[in-house]
Amino acid sequence: MFDKFKKYLLDTDYLLLATVVSLSVIVIIFIYSAGYNPYTGVTNAFYKKQIIWLILGIISFFVVSYINYKQLVKFAPFIYGIGITFLLIVLLLGLIKMGAQRWIGIGPLRIQPSEIFKIVWVISLAWLFMDFDGKKINIVEVLKKALLLIPPFSLVIYQPD
Repeated sequence: MFDKFKKYLLDTDYLLLATVVSLSVIVIIFIYSAGYNPYTGVTNAFYKKQIIWLILGIISFFVVSYINYKQLVKFAPFIYGIGITFLLIVLLLGLIKMGAQRWIGIGPLRIQPSEIFKIVWVISLAWLFMDFDGKKINIVEVLKKALLLIPPFSLVIYQPD
């Protein structure tokens, strides 16, 4: 177990991580600077939220990059079902903000499932079309498989933006 984690840490793309963190730090400095009031010497707290999101993003980077995407496709029907369920929850119990019902409130958090479904969408497409090879693709098979993608489109389009 530890050897696998050690190999993962050695194989991590630290150049990508350093680039993202460097750009994020620059943005946090800009946010801090924009929120500084020279007359009172007080800075608003927006930059602190950005620091928290940066830390959560770094943690997410390591968690997501550790997941074997080839194994993830095996769970695609389950992930698709969860995604559709969240889109239905928005339709039935979602919060209405600025004239649109597209958020789910979980305590102090507001989640927009249509944004999360973008990832579910990619996983679902990979699962649907993984059995195609270059020789047996025909439009009828593509359209049959694409029918499964109509429900999420319908649920997202129903949420005005």
